[in-house]
Amino acid sequence: MMIAFKQLTLTSLATAVLTLAACGGGGSSDSGTSSSNSSSSGSNTATKTSPSVVTGKFVDANNQPIAGAVLTVEVSARFGANAFTATTDQNGDWSLDLGTSISFPSLFAGVIKKTGYQPTPIMFRSKDGRVNSEVYNESANATSESYVEITDGERVIHLGDSNFSGSANSQLQVNSIGYNRNWFVKLPSKRLMASYDNLCFYFLARGVQTSFGNPNYFSFASSTTVRKLLSDSPDNGDFGWQKICFSTPDIILLIGSPNFQINSGALTASAKYDDFEVVNFTGRLEVKNTKTEVMPIIKRFDSNSGDVATGFNTLQKVVSLRLSGGFYPVGTTKFVWNFGDATATVTAVVAGYAVDQAAGSSYVGHTYQRAGNYTIRVSYQDASGKELGFSTQAVTVL
Repeated sequence: MMIAFKQLTLTSLATAVLTLAACGGGGSSDSGTSSSNSSSSGSNTATKTSPSVVTGKFVDANNQPIAGAVLTVEVSARFGANAFTATTDQNGDWSLDLGTSISFPSLFAGVIKKTGYQPTPIMFRSKDGRVNSEVYNESANATSESYVEITDGERVIHLGDSNFSGSANSQLQVNSIGYNRNWFVKLPSKRLMASYDNLCFYFLARGVQTSFGNPNYFSFASSTTVRKLLSDSPDNGDFGWQKICFSTPDIILLIGSPNFQINSGALTASAKYDDFEVVNFTGRLEVKNTKTEVMPIIKRFDSNSGDVATGFNTLQKVVSLRLSGGFYPVGTTKFVWNFGDATATVTAVVAGYAVDQAAGSSYVGHTYQRAGNYTIRVSYQDASGKELGFSTQAVTVL
């Protein structure tokens, strides 16, 4: 008995805007916002600034205030260990007291954040005894389906061996934590990731000099293949945006280790290490596709030759079928197979986001008793028996 297969074809974001103003003087603001700082002594080599209070406002795309957002600034590299925080009030206003006798680098970063919004960096500058503020990134996008959160991604991190010099590099704001660092990524579901082509990471960096012979790597899950080099930062010591993208299929293969690492310099003990700072990591799924809207294909499975769609020998009268590729609909709890000969088989679905990840539940065996033309149909159903989608395949039994 021979069976020949013939394939049947089936087929916003809210933003928050920061408005900043700077003022000198030693008093605290009377706006009603909260502000605190703590410090410990350290060697100070930069010029000290006069007492400064910096103020600002945090609003959404409709110019409505965002209350309860927290601004954090950390400064420690040769300036003493200092941490400053401020919280927006009901009007979205904040006031940051930078102390009375603190030594600041010429440029230092802070980040304001609140749940539901992407962290937003603010750049502060110190010049002529006064700390001024400016809006470096004017919008704080609301989180959405495509947003990927990075644990502690808002913190300023200094990587390297602290062997650096020069007017720009000497202004790094925090102490080095070593040659590399891991960040944990709160990845979305595999199905959601598969519906986008790329996972991209955005962050600010300064002091990066990859083109000077320092192979500064950004790698996912410490992979030697899923990694890319960082771009050079601005020559003047300012922070510049970096964008690192990977294809989502590559990330899904490594999803058991949801973290990325940045290495300063090469990955060997004899490497030349670069000194640089990074801050404000966020992730975003990009380039929406229709992969998850494609229903699986019914194929014969052969343990020796793999998937075969047409022209296979069935002398033993038993066929092993499987669903290959594609994605069953969200909410599917079972597959119901109808073989076109008044027989049906129900196969339960286990965890997985596509039939190829369904741990064998997409495989089924069947025996045809007589020659003829049949249509195999697989119905994807929820727990109540409602059909959510289906796949079909024409079969000729010879």
